[in-house]
Amino acid sequence: MHITISPYNHISQITSLGLQPDDVYQIPSYCEMDALSIHAQPILITATGAHGALALPLLLRQIPDAIAKGEKLFDAISPYGYAGILTNISDIGQLTEALNACRLEASKKNIVSIFIRMHPIHQKLIIPPTTSLNQVIHGNTVYINLENPVEYIKVSYSTGLKRDLRKLMQLKIETKFNAWEYYDEFIEAYKETMALHQASNFYYFSRSYFESLRQPEFNSILISSHTPDGTFISGALFFAHGNTVQYHLGGTKQSTRHLAGSKLIFDHAIDYFKLDNRKAIHLGGGVGSAEDSLFRFKAGFSNERATFSTLRIICDEIKYQSLSADKISNMQNSAKDFFPLYRL
Repeated sequence: MHITISPYNHISQITSLGLQPDDVYQIPSYCEMDALSIHAQPILITATGAHGALALPLLLRQIPDAIAKGEKLFDAISPYGYAGILTNISDIGQLTEALNACRLEASKKNIVSIFIRMHPIHQKLIIPPTTSLNQVIHGNTVYINLENPVEYIKVSYSTGLKRDLRKLMQLKIETKFNAWEYYDEFIEAYKETMALHQASNFYYFSRSYFESLRQPEFNSILISSHTPDGTFISGALFFAHGNTVQYHLGGTKQSTRHLAGSKLIFDHAIDYFKLDNRKAIHLGGGVGSAEDSLFRFKAGFSNERATFSTLRIICDEIKYQSLSADKISNMQNSAKDFFPLYRL
């Protein structure tokens, strides 16, 4: 099996393997953008052999010196979102063999571990656990199957959602598509929503990050809801790439939260992306994969569920255990799921 680890800067690095990205999180420009936000380097690990090909879009990070203790060591993670694994290897045993070959090659490059966010819709894979490969199931996400008729999708809405949509129609709340003049208000609404949910600092993105989300390659669609006089209520930013639409970020102004304008946004998004011949809108799950109020909000739009999992790969067992030794000795039960443990 032939393994390569190289900077990820062109889509042909994947298409030349007979693979096709079907999500924005898998394309090089998105990986480059996300790498900048966390001071990492976009890389692509590929494996090719008699049974097919595999590609891993990743962000390479140097492990801080305080942890590495003078060694130049690295780890790699999926970009924010669901990049997962691109592969045409159908046999799970052969896929595991390819992943192990990638793991061994990564260890030669001083990469200690790899953390992959699997794609909930496209990758219904269960990889057998080993000491070096461990797939963790986190919970359900919600998606809308646009291959179904719109009438079928909407008749499946929850009773409460149908009631709230009728109220929004009576109030003459309207939606606007790609009204980028409201982008500043969308950003503020997003920040207010993060504050309401007491989100961690990670989710308070910089202004430059928000601007980078409008790159043409991402096919970003901003849908916003407004009162009849044009007052901004809420907004949602979607990415449409290939067959898949991802709901990326959303927010509602505190002063208009009672109107629940985001419900109209998702209702109209279904019509919009159905006409655009997309096959699925992935709404995601709850905070930390919990079936919380955010999950229940999304679940009101669809009965379709997908499983979100992460794949944790230890490339160098000896270095991983050495770097994690202090954490293991002081580890609390609540920290057992953290990976890589040495970054806790």
